[in-house]
Amino acid sequence: MSAPPVAAQEIVQPATPHADKLAAQMRILAKDPKNLDALIEAGRLSVRLGEPAAAFQFFQRAEDVSPDDPRITAGRAAAYVILERPGEALRLFAQAEQKGVPIADFAADRGLAYDLTGHPDYAQSDYRLALSKGDDPEVRRRLALSLAISGDRKQAADMLDPMLRKQDRGAWRAQAFNLAMNGDIAGADKIVRTILPDFSGNLTAFFRRLADASPAEKAFAVHFGQLSLSPAQIADAQLAPPLPLRGEQGGGVEVASAEPARKARKPRRQRRAKQEKTQPKAEQQQTIPVRLAEAEAEPVQKPVTSSAPLASTSEHVAATAMQPAMPPPATAPDTPPAAEQKVAKAPATEKTAPSSIGSEEDRIGAIMRGISVPASELGVAPMPGAEAPRPAFGATTAASERKEEAAPTPATEKPAAKPQPTAKPKKSTPDPAKQYPARHWVQVAGGANQKTLPREWNRLKDKAPEAFKGKQAWTTPLRFTNRLLAGPFDSEADAQDFVNKLAGKGLSAFTFTSDAGQKIEKLDIQ
Repeated sequence: MSAPPVAAQEIVQPATPHADKLAAQMRILAKDPKNLDALIEAGRLSVRLGEPAAAFQFFQRAEDVSPDDPRITAGRAAAYVILERPGEALRLFAQAEQKGVPIADFAADRGLAYDLTGHPDYAQSDYRLALSKGDDPEVRRRLALSLAISGDRKQAADMLDPMLRKQDRGAWRAQAFNLAMNGDIAGADKIVRTILPDFSGNLTAFFRRLADASPAEKAFAVHFGQLSLSPAQIADAQLAPPLPLRGEQGGGVEVASAEPARKARKPRRQRRAKQEKTQPKAEQQQTIPVRLAEAEAEPVQKPVTSSAPLASTSEHVAATAMQPAMPPPATAPDTPPAAEQKVAKAPATEKTAPSSIGSEEDRIGAIMRGISVPASELGVAPMPGAEAPRPAFGATTAASERKEEAAPTPATEKPAAKPQPTAKPKKSTPDPAKQYPARHWVQVAGGANQKTLPREWNRLKDKAPEAFKGKQAWTTPLRFTNRLLAGPFDSEADAQDFVNKLAGKGLSAFTFTSDAGQKIEKLDIQ
């Protein structure tokens, strides 16, 4: 196998074939706004660019033109995958398959959904099907990571080897994950020290936790930088349909889910009382392989009391993930006690910010940026944390009341009121939605290294000086990278006009609408 690159090199903005293709579709839609094929393809390309919101808009427009086109269902499913909702995605993929969409058209995305629900064997079948239709470096990396998740370190390395020899940075990061997931922390650290030396020290602790994670947790970690599953992700897994029987994958999902149900329904009624007492018997009735639960499925008894179809659906939920979701503050973030590694292997104490699925060019950096994010800022997990200060506030209030009773002099009343100024900083903090309202922009480029964005802006400006005249450069993070934006524009139509002007100069760009509260920073261009 090739040796790691000798020294870390500056991250250079790679070619943007998906952005170029999207710009071409936008030119088609500018002439024919109801072109169904262009709308669907624009949605697919938006998914590849990590823009699920834009993808949903294109698919909605396509649905207005052709409500029954199953390609729209498959496209929405792919968008749900990058929104970290693999269960919902698998449900839609099954519908698209039943309506006649070739599995090869969405195999790469469904494979990722299978990985995220803890079924790497099914994922690998889909990845191989996608690769049989044409080589794709991203799909090869996904397949290698899936093999690593299932413990096949050598085959994962062999899959990455051609890209490693080309010094593909994404492949080296995938190899670092491969080593870490299979216990070679030192080897993973060695690769990261070469590629991202600034993050190597912090990644050691992350790698150690990764080695003991469940298959679903490993998949979320390497693809989204999130080691612990949130309650929302656990609930989403329940939406996934039953897995097809081995050997029938790729056809007849309904048959795979209905036939085991008919076989299991009668004995389940007859032995219901026994099943509630002895979990192993219930497990013997499972006709669908369960990777997500594995050995930890024994303590979870809810599937036992359900009918067969419901039980097979709920088996997509990680039993291990349910444990850390219930008591997040109970365990330490880096090194959980050995006795708890099987029951609560990924404590939800330090969640990481999600990163995009498309390019892996800076995925490890995204993970490390997210590790320091407090849980109160992520997903649905902040809800318990947000309530934590309330008892403390009540306790200080009760203490101040007791103080007043013991010493009712005015001098003692004033200190009792002093804790109230703690609320002043909150009042002085500007409302993000007012400070950063929703606005219309045009993304002209992007890059993992924010320091290189001004140089890229000047390069584009030199190519289209008239179009860029009077325009200001801005940036905002997008998971593992940073957007380079022009604007803001008064309307989406104005933003699209700017896109068309750039297209006339041979430059690719697309519109982007920031959410209210999303911070957009002005770039200092010299």
